[in-house]
Amino acid sequence: MELKRQSYYMIPFLPNESEKYLKQIAKDQDFEEYYTEIRYLSGYVHEYFNSGERGKNHPCHMFRLRANGFEHYGLTEKEIGCFTSIIDKEEYRFIISDVTCYIFLDGISFFRIGIRYPQEYGLEDITNFNFVFSRLFQSKMCFRLGEQEIDLSTTFLNLVNVGGKAAFLPERRQLTSYHLVGLERENKRDEETLRFLSRGRHTSFEATRERSSLKEELFSYSPNEDVIWAGSTNAVCAVAYGTDGASYTVRNFPNHVLHDYFIVFLLRLYEREMLLWFSRKILIERNNKKNLITMREKMVDFRAIYMHDTVSLEANYRELDRRIREVFCIEELEKDVEECIDSINSFVADRKNRRTDGLLTAIGLLAVISALTDGLGFADRVGELSGGTLSFVHFAVLGVVLIFVIIGVFSFFKEG
Repeated sequence: MELKRQSYYMIPFLPNESEKYLKQIAKDQDFEEYYTEIRYLSGYVHEYFNSGERGKNHPCHMFRLRANGFEHYGLTEKEIGCFTSIIDKEEYRFIISDVTCYIFLDGISFFRIGIRYPQEYGLEDITNFNFVFSRLFQSKMCFRLGEQEIDLSTTFLNLVNVGGKAAFLPERRQLTSYHLVGLERENKRDEETLRFLSRGRHTSFEATRERSSLKEELFSYSPNEDVIWAGSTNAVCAVAYGTDGASYTVRNFPNHVLHDYFIVFLLRLYEREMLLWFSRKILIERNNKKNLITMREKMVDFRAIYMHDTVSLEANYRELDRRIREVFCIEELEKDVEECIDSINSFVADRKNRRTDGLLTAIGLLAVISALTDGLGFADRVGELSGGTLSFVHFAVLGVVLIFVIIGVFSFFKEG
C-alpha cells in the first residue's frame, strides 16, 4: 500500500473586513465551502468549525479551490511541478494537491498549500524540500509546472485578494508547516533528520546538527513504537512507519493526522498569530486611548472563546496540544496580552476616577459661585449700613470669595 507523504504550508493573512471577505469568497466560482467531521476533539472545538452543520454560524469557515480554480490561477491540480534549488543544486518535484482557505471571523485567516511528494522521496528529501520551498515563497522565485513558469508568491497574493483587500502579516516571513511522512522502515538517523524538518533547516547545516541539543525550542516523542512526533515554532511533523503490515500507521493514523490532529495544530497556530497581532496592534495604538479600549474588548472576547486548555478527552491529542503550546510560546504570549488588558483596565479605571473628581470639582465650583452671589449680596448690605461706602470688611469678603473661585477653576481644569 502507498504510504502517505503530505505537507501543509500555512500562509497567514489579515482581511480588511472578515465578514465581507467571507461573503465575497462564498460567491467566487473558483472556491467551494466544505465541512469537516471532527471526531475526537472537545465540543467547543466543534463550535469553532463548520463541522458538518450547514447554515450554522461558526467562527471559522473553510473553502477549497476547485479544479477550474487551479487553472484560473495558473496551477494544475495533480500535475508534477519542479524547480532547481540554488542552495544544493538539486531538482525537487512535487504536486500541489489542494489549496484551502480558513477564514476566522475574529481576525487572522490562513491559506493552506497542500503538497504531495513522489513515492521515492525519503525523510531527508522532504526535509530539504521544506527548507527550499519556504525560501521559494519568500524570494519570489519561480517553479516549472508543465510548460509554465509560476511565481508562487504572486500567485498566492492573487489568491489572498480573492475575497477583497487583505494583507500578509509582516512579522511571519517564514511559513509555518505541518508534515505527515510515511516510511517503510525505521532509520537510525530519522529522529535527527526530523529535528531538521521541524526547525525548517537543511540537512547540510552541520553546525545545526552539532547543536541539536537545544531542547527548549523543540519537542520529540513517540506515543508508540511506529510513530514519532516532532515540532518547533516553525513546523509540526509526524512520522509513521508502515513496517510489518501495520495497518494502523498506514491507514488510520494518517487520516487522524490530516484531520483531527491538524485541527489541533491549526487552532494553536491561530491563537499564536492572534496573540502576536494583539501585541503589535497595541504598540501601534498606544497613543490612541479610544482604540485601546476597543482592543481590550476584542482581547477579552478572544480569551473567552479560544483560550481553553483541554482540546480533547483523548490523551494522545492532549499530549500533542501541550507540546505545541510550549514550542509556540502560547502561555508567555497569553501573559503578555493579560498584562495589556490589566494595563488598559487600570487606565480606564483611572480615567473614570478623574471624571468623578472633575464632577465633584464642578459641583464645588457651583457651590463657590453660589457663595460668591451670597457674598456680593452680603457686601452690598454692609455697604448700605456703612452709608454707601465700601469698608475693609467689604473688600475682605470679596477677596476671600475670589480666592475660592480661582482655586475651584484651577482644580477643575487640573482634574479634567
